[in-house]
Amino acid sequence: ALDRGDAMRGAIVFFQPQMACNKCHRVDDSAAAALAPNLALLDRNVSNAALVESVLYPSKSIRTGFESTTFLLTDGTVLSGFVVASDADTVKVRDATNPERIHDIERHDIEEQKVNPLSLMPEGQVNFLADEAAFFDLIRYLIEIRDGGPQRAKQLQPSANQLALVLPD
Repeated sequence: ALDRGDAMRGAIVFFQPQMACNKCHRVDDSAAAALAPNLALLDRNVSNAALVESVLYPSKSIRTGFESTTFLLTDGTVLSGFVVASDADTVKVRDATNPERIHDIERHDIEEQKVNPLSLMPEGQVNFLADEAAFFDLIRYLIEIRDGGPQRAKQLQPSANQLALVLPD
């Protein structure tokens, strides 16, 4: 990826609708809720190998705070999300389908609670890539925004024209 990847092409891959990377990951300096780590604010101790592994095997090592939990409530409701706070009486859960929504669940309303072993990032996302070059480009983009932060992500942000799908005639 360092030798053959192109970060600008990788940014285009990252923002492609079929990849859905930007649906969960942020790449800016915002503190807005997200369903996955902000890739432009990663610690530089996250190695290149760890980035590759996270793309290929998202459930192998789920970053702290992004482990989803499923709750079965006494009324039969099933809710999945991320525990953002808890005390003796309540659990605050960020909704897995709408990260802006926080549910306050009374502990006495919880029938069952289970931390999910699988990441919300689906296995096999790389199967949507056109070829090996696109994989190297994506990894190069992730490396550059990890190292350069939100400023580098902004420099690499593709234009709407670059993201437009062009179908053959």
